[in-house]
Amino acid sequence: TPVQIDAPAAKLTDEDSLCGIGSCFAQNVLERFTRLGMNVCQNPTGIVYNAASIRDAVLRVVENRPFQEDDFFEHDGLWHAWELHGRFSDEDRAAAVDAANRSLRDFREQLEECGLLILTPSSSVVYVYREISKIVANCHKVPNQRFNRQLLSPSMNEEFLTKTINAAQTLNPTCPI
Repeated sequence: TPVQIDAPAAKLTDEDSLCGIGSCFAQNVLERFTRLGMNVCQNPTGIVYNAASIRDAVLRVVENRPFQEDDFFEHDGLWHAWELHGRFSDEDRAAAVDAANRSLRDFREQLEECGLLILTPSSSVVYVYREISKIVANCHKVPNQRFNRQLLSPSMNEEFLTKTINAAQTLNPTCPI
């Protein structure tokens, strides 16, 4: 059976820049665009898997809210932050903070002008750090007894993604998502 697919209303060109945040799927897709010569910025807080962590990252970018030293904690000789992927962890807390904030600034600059934002949540499972009752983006090999595993409902995922989209559109109202 022949299937006709209409052409998209907007088309990307190699002049467009792209942003993406989410799972390794976003990373792999955006790396392909990079190999095609497009200007790409991705995952300002590292790979994140759930809609809550995607929302947290985009809100931090849009609100221009840099990380502070007290956002970091030491575990096994490295400084980590609950909102960040382990690629930002460092033996030197100031270096970790600087790397994280540089990534936020770069992503914000690109998001303000990008022609497409790709969001790829891949899991409804979240881990809540008991001590502060907060969903974390990464557990950083902290013992699992310190977390509660929860499953986000479809309506919670929708709420988090809606807040993410609304926030991103305050910075770039014409960007397709």
